[in-house]
Amino acid sequence: MASAENRAEVGKTIKVLSNYLNRRLLQIPAFKNQEEITPVQGMLLGFIIEEEGDVFQKDIEEMFSLRRSTVSGVLSAMEGSGLIVREHVEYDARLRKICATEKGRKVHSLIKSELGAIEYQITAAISDEEITAFLHTAEKIKRNLLQ
Repeated sequence: MASAENRAEVGKTIKVLSNYLNRRLLQIPAFKNQEEITPVQGMLLGFIIEEEGDVFQKDIEEMFSLRRSTVSGVLSAMEGSGLIVREHVEYDARLRKICATEKGRKVHSLIKSELGAIEYQITAAISDEEITAFLHTAEKIKRNLLQ
């Protein structure tokens, strides 16, 4: 059983790691001035491009645990920047799938190599077993927060 002192450090440590990661992401040239794309938009764009099959707003809300209004605002900004388009699907007139534009694909390509370097930096000197244990623990924390 974890001590009260260790338990008190978990939330703070997660927040500190988030701050470090955000600062590191803002060093990526495409994110630097956030004129072309923001880190959140980059994350969603990567999901849209790399997910197999059609992607809908609901998929993004569920995948990233974001509110509908948040996702709607981010997608509108991305559409306005020419990174994505929303297209109707044949089988349901109410649904609009989200597709990356050529500009969005180019931006994603630039970001992806930088993200690979960051992922390598994050996991340097950490074994596969430790990464697996971390991901398992993070999933438990996520479930605890959803209760």
